[in-house]
Amino acid sequence: MSVARTGALPNSYKFYTIAVNRFENRRLEGLVFHESREDAVVFKSLTQMACVLNRMFDENHYPMKSVDQRCFRRKQSEEGGEETAFTTAEVSGTHCGELATFRLHVKYRYHATWQGSITHRETGTVYPFESVMQLMRIFNRVLGQPLEAPGPLGKKMCELAVCNYQGSTFAGEVSHPAVKDRFFFENEFQLLDHLELMLGERPADVQDDSVITPRQGSVCRGTIGPMTFLVRVLFRRNNTWQGTVCWKEKGEQASFRSFLELLIMVDSAVRRADFQKESGPAGEVTA
Repeated sequence: MSVARTGALPNSYKFYTIAVNRFENRRLEGLVFHESREDAVVFKSLTQMACVLNRMFDENHYPMKSVDQRCFRRKQSEEGGEETAFTTAEVSGTHCGELATFRLHVKYRYHATWQGSITHRETGTVYPFESVMQLMRIFNRVLGQPLEAPGPLGKKMCELAVCNYQGSTFAGEVSHPAVKDRFFFENEFQLLDHLELMLGERPADVQDDSVITPRQGSVCRGTIGPMTFLVRVLFRRNNTWQGTVCWKEKGEQASFRSFLELLIMVDSAVRRADFQKESGPAGEVTA
């Protein structure tokens, strides 16, 4: 069990340094530093960073979690005791990212998400947040160009198909039978954009299409077998989402209490599944 050492500053064990090295195509990569460790922990996606930090919070006993993490096949997961090892790196000199450096203080872990503040060290600006969804928007604002969101489509449910998993990042598409276009994502930030577009509340004066639109297009089979999740958002409380997610191929359904929990549930399901690699050209899919 890791025990945080006493730092030079009061309560310094409560703070983590996030050194961001890349944000290309909004894929978050970098290092996590904490005074309880001699080395840095590497992350190659926002979900992996969140998993790393959750484990470090547990090891350092701050902040204490208020609920246990939900997942698919919980009994099998508990029996197997599967836990991904940290990837570490020896770093000399100052703990600064190539792109940006942040000082993270997570004060609470209520509602299966995080509450606290993050400081952009280059500018000294402090950003409070009440969920990881808000934290993602802060990263997007500081590291990239915030996108203008199109009008939401107001769907009650959408389909999340995972086609690829590489470098701790899952990628795929978001779709709905009544929407002609498929929305492809390569990271969690793009996924959030597409889910907000699909599931956001539609203005009252806009009418939905009354006919299901036939869709046909070329879809890359990717590197893994089919993994399809039906996502339904039921509530929007605590600056995040609550709803249900159904894993179609396994016939399993679970509830999520935050967007962070949804990400971790899908990520853990993808990592644990027995992937069947497919080779060959992309196939024509009609829905």
